[in-house]
Amino acid sequence: MLMTPRILLMLALGLLLLSIILSFLGSYESINVVEGAKNIEVSGMSFYTLSMLIQDPRVFNARRVEFEFLNEGANPVNITFKANETIIHSTVLPAGGSGSFQLTSLNVFENVIVFDSAGARVRVDYKLETASLPYAGLSILALILLVIGTILLIQYVAVKVSLKTEK
Repeated sequence: MLMTPRILLMLALGLLLLSIILSFLGSYESINVVEGAKNIEVSGMSFYTLSMLIQDPRVFNARRVEFEFLNEGANPVNITFKANETIIHSTVLPAGGSGSFQLTSLNVFENVIVFDSAGARVRVDYKLETASLPYAGLSILALILLVIGTILLIQYVAVKVSLKTEK
């Protein structure tokens, strides 16, 4: 098959357009929500990092964690959220009380949750929001098509220039 300049141009522009479309599809981000619960027996002061409390490997990729606390004990519980030894939120749950907090600036090893009580049982419900790129392979394909389309476009220009110089 003979490649005319017009076919070369259409092929190059088609590949470039396809690479743009695939790059948009490849950058699609899906949000996944993981829910869970943990019961904690508190007597004195207890420290938990996010990875200790949630115990799900997806916590390392989390964007946000929503916590719901329910004090099932007879004593009040002081709950403190710390980041790098700085208190970012603190609340006291009375006996039978509940509370919630949303943590958005996550660092799994630096965010610490401190429970302090004379003796209580706290139920911690959490929603872990993670993001993923399920179609990241399309971005790689888009890059390959972009390179091929650019090469074909350069060849088209070279053919057009050589045809003009021959005349």
